[in-house]
Amino acid sequence: MLRRLFRRSGRRDDAANDVVLRLKYEPSPENLAEFAVDVVASAEGISGVKLDYTPASLALVDDIIEGFRSEGVGSRQVGETLFGFGCYVGEVSVRHAGGRWRRTEETPMRGIAGHAFVIELPAGNYCNPLAKTFKRMDDGSVDSLAYFYRVVANDEARDIRAR
Repeated sequence: MLRRLFRRSGRRDDAANDVVLRLKYEPSPENLAEFAVDVVASAEGISGVKLDYTPASLALVDDIIEGFRSEGVGSRQVGETLFGFGCYVGEVSVRHAGGRWRRTEETPMRGIAGHAFVIELPAGNYCNPLAKTFKRMDDGSVDSLAYFYRVVANDEARDIRAR
């Protein structure tokens, strides 16, 4: 199933930057956890890496993505895998920061996020693990997923305390 899920540039008029992925499931908030389950199985089967949905496991995802980069693989070549890892990063936020998947178009992130789904956190903050995962691939360790989660979780905890 082919799905156009986001634009690399975030600009609506820039069709050359559309990313079209072949996905196993219908992309919906209800199915994003299934993509994470599949990438967990793939990481163990291919790389022997056991992902356990803990924030610490995001460093392992960073390592896998860095491996792609060191082999000269581009994000378009592994787009479906990156989408799965983005879902995994999101599921870590769901399980440990109390987040939930939302369609971007139904949130204040509409027109900003560039991806079809974001995580809404309990204090009303939003994060975009799908975009961050692709940025990690494109930009390297400066866009660490482990660091991304720490910032999101710390900001969320601060905002909840401030209530």
